[in-house]
Amino acid sequence: MKVAIFQTNLKIGGIQRSLLSMLKSEVFNSHSVDLFLTTKEQDFCISDLPNNVTVREIRDFPRFYKAVPFTFAYRLAVEKASRIESTYDLAIDFDGYSFATAFYSIFVKANKRVIWIHSDYYERMKYDKKFALMLYMFKNKYRFFDRFVAVSKGAAFSAFRLFGLDQNRISVIPNWIAVNDIKRKSQITVELEIPSDKVNIICVGRLDRAKNPIGAVKDFEKAILMGADSRLYFLGKGSQSKAIEKYIKSKGLENRVKLLGEVKNPYPYIARMDALLLDSLYEGQGVVLREAQFLGLNLVFPKRLEKYNEGLKGVEDVPRALYGLKKRARNQDFESLDKYNRDVYRLLKKMLIWAEYGRTEQ
Repeated sequence: MKVAIFQTNLKIGGIQRSLLSMLKSEVFNSHSVDLFLTTKEQDFCISDLPNNVTVREIRDFPRFYKAVPFTFAYRLAVEKASRIESTYDLAIDFDGYSFATAFYSIFVKANKRVIWIHSDYYERMKYDKKFALMLYMFKNKYRFFDRFVAVSKGAAFSAFRLFGLDQNRISVIPNWIAVNDIKRKSQITVELEIPSDKVNIICVGRLDRAKNPIGAVKDFEKAILMGADSRLYFLGKGSQSKAIEKYIKSKGLENRVKLLGEVKNPYPYIARMDALLLDSLYEGQGVVLREAQFLGLNLVFPKRLEKYNEGLKGVEDVPRALYGLKKRARNQDFESLDKYNRDVYRLLKKMLIWAEYGRTEQ
């Protein structure tokens, strides 16, 4: 079977990491995959991709196309689009947000078309007015796709609620966790001084409003006031970086909270920690929870994120949970995610069988 996957770039990000993990899995290894990118920008190494994946470049479109209704923008884009000669059994808009990836997934000659849904769009609209406008302009794009893949039940329900999508055409397929890659990358040595006698906690992700980094610092501060002898580290960068630095300084937390910036390989840092804190306002899935689970960390996240991470338990009181954390054993084995990945594999194969034969497996 021949598959076309459309993605904007391979820069550092959760969507990009999830895409690469999926392509390295066994799901697509018997299929020919063309990965189309709208920009050459990349932080991840594409040479690690399997031989059945070919990376190709396509033309992006100016920002103007994001500001007009999708069907109108589509008609304008047809004249300027990169030519794609091949015919595919399945075209996938994996990015899910970009006009270009949606356009090409519809424009390319393909028997079936699928778009990925990586976030709780309903919740995101509350905090991001530009996104709400873009979503309004782009809502008609969904009628061109045969199926929709949401990375969690929370994301699926949100899309159904907003767009009235046929529930029978929405599949919930969590992201594949590339455990072998994580294990290998986690064993790389990095320069980071952490106190061995403290409980060390890490937050991983963009430092923007959705990830609620200031909320995480405030919850950590409350745990400190309860008597926790802990340290908090942030991996990532974003629009709230300076605000976080200012808050840390104003509260005298410089010795307890550290901003480590953005790194291409977060796993050696995560592996050295005792716990992971995810305090997002909303998520799509929260892949970092599964990655940290594999590395043996304690997980702390609020109940509101449970609907994005089936099988994981959140807490009612984040500060108290942080206060109650203990050091974890350094010699413990990696936690198995075999059942989790087997379930993801089964769901992805089911989608491919549908694309190739027009039916789902029994």
